[in-house]
Amino acid sequence: MKSNLNILGEILPGFESVYYLKPENHKCWLKIIPGPWDVELPSFLEDREGSWMNFRIVQKANLQRMKAILLESPKSSIYDYLSYHQKAGFPIPLRIISNKKGKIKVETEEGGIKGFFISSSITDSGELLWLKTLSKDMVVDGFVSHVLLTSKTILVDFFKPHNPFNQEVEEGFSDAEGIKDF
Repeated sequence: MKSNLNILGEILPGFESVYYLKPENHKCWLKIIPGPWDVELPSFLEDREGSWMNFRIVQKANLQRMKAILLESPKSSIYDYLSYHQKAGFPIPLRIISNKKGKIKVETEEGGIKGFFISSSITDSGELLWLKTLSKDMVVDGFVSHVLLTSKTILVDFFKPHNPFNQEVEEGFSDAEGIKDF
């Protein structure tokens, strides 16, 4: 199996609330372990025994080990909030944790989700000067460019929204919803 490949798999029950994913056209079984953003996964899987679900194969540095990430599992409200703002191109407030050697570490104002921005791709001198003014505990607006599924981490951009797939935003989700409930 290739890394970062999205495929279908069947949900199979195990013992004592353990569930497995059997990838389409493969004989292996992958144990389903809740990810950092997942909520109520056991009851969600119980309702889907025998169903087919989309997942992504992720390979770590150890080439012998792979992970499967369920793409359709219920996610936390902060994940929904971050994904919504990413798709819509809306900025969110970010607190600067550190600004060292071209890597700026941030944290969401509410929710404590860590993120980072790497300035090595910036060529505009005005943007580089602005980045140097950022110091610890400052709060600035930034755009979510990617929500990492394997950790509670985001990649951010301070200068432009990132919407690579030109995704539509769900109607009825306001800025005030989601972030206060977790």
